[in-house]
Amino acid sequence: EENAGRADSLLAGPLSRYRWAGSHLVVAVVGTVVIVAAGGFGTGVAYAFVSDDTGQVMRLVGASLVTVPGALVFVGVAMVLFGWVPRAALAAWGVLAAVAVIVFLAELLKLPHWVRDLSPFTHLPAVPAQEMQWVPTLAVLALAGLLVFVGLVGLRRRDIAGH
Repeated sequence: EENAGRADSLLAGPLSRYRWAGSHLVVAVVGTVVIVAAGGFGTGVAYAFVSDDTGQVMRLVGASLVTVPGALVFVGVAMVLFGWVPRAALAAWGVLAAVAVIVFLAELLKLPHWVRDLSPFTHLPAVPAQEMQWVPTLAVLALAGLLVFVGLVGLRRRDIAGH
């Protein structure tokens, strides 16, 4: 809405900046959860088809949902950039690309551990291969929440561009 010049008219009425941003955040968060759960469901159905063990479907949906806090970190990064430096908001895609390189190519590129630790997914348990670990999972979720909060503070403080 901001780039299209509709944000001024939206925010001139009773709609607050937090509510405006919140509507977009709800779509991002719910969309992330639904897509990750659907991927886990698909994996579970494929596994059940091959193994004749339908009990694994929900287990694999749950295992996939462990990655949601890591994905929500990107929502937070996008919110920080949009809130504080809106012209750089597209750089969130660059952060996602960098993490994809880390996640998929770290071994091949022999990246040092400190670089691997830049990915939020590195800190999440590899469920179902590992037991669920709540402390790192909640810490990554808290980081995502903190980033969203910082982005909302920036959004509240900056001028909304009108075109």
